[in-house]
Parts: sequence; structure tokens; C-alpha cells
Amino acid sequence: MFCFAVIYGIIIEVLQYSFTTDREGDILDAIANSFGGVIGVLTCRYMFSKKGFLHWGDKQI
Repeated sequence: MFCFAVIYGIIIEVLQYSFTTDREGDILDAIANSFGGVIGVLTCRYMFSKKGFLHWGDKQI
């Protein structure tokens, strides 16, 4: 999942650079996108772990 989050952040910037005329791709934005994706993955993994408050299969949500 971490690799997917990083690759997704990079792809967003490449697409922004390639397919828009009023926006630019930036390496710092790619890093920020990747960092946000990794934080999202970590948050979801924690929330759905045994320590988190959301559980698959249980009725606790």
C-alpha cells in the first residue's frame, strides 16, 4: 500500500503537468502528495487494527 500511495502522488503531478495548461507539476507537490498518501494508509491501518476503534466483522463502528 505504501508504494501505491507514493506512486499515486507522483502520477497526480505528472498528469497535472502533462494535461493542464494553467497548472504546473512540482517535485515538492509530488512529495507532499506521497506523504499525504502514506499518512492516509497508516491512519486506515491503525483504525482497522485491533488497537483502532473500527473493526471488520464486529458491529463496533
